[in-house]
Amino acid sequence: MAERKIETPNKKELLFGAVWLWAGSQGIDEITNDNDYWFCSDITFKKNNKTYAFIIEVERSFEELKTLTKKAALNCDYIYVVTDDNAKRRELIKVIPSACGILCYGNSFGLGNIYQILKEARLCFGK
Repeated sequence: MAERKIETPNKKELLFGAVWLWAGSQGIDEITNDNDYWFCSDITFKKNNKTYAFIIEVERSFEELKTLTKKAALNCDYIYVVTDDNAKRRELIKVIPSACGILCYGNSFGLGNIYQILKEARLCFGK
């Protein structure tokens, strides 16, 4: 029998999985219709006519994150920056708009990866 190779997901794939898991636990539905999708984020969800934009931090500079979050604030109600590094929270808070939230998916306690809301998003007023 041929040996089956199992590929380990990369950081970005793990973070997308954490976003889907969190959104599912909140009863938020992914927007898949291109007419409703906001391209300023990596993935967008909707609940009760409110949009939730998620921007993956991995492989992006702080300047890119600042630009993306400001653009997302023009079209989305809530914005989360998603990271895999709890220690980056302080730097992210300095860079992203104050209404943005931070979702972390990482192994902060050494017991396996979990997702945590490090900062709740507030309603954006850029719309």
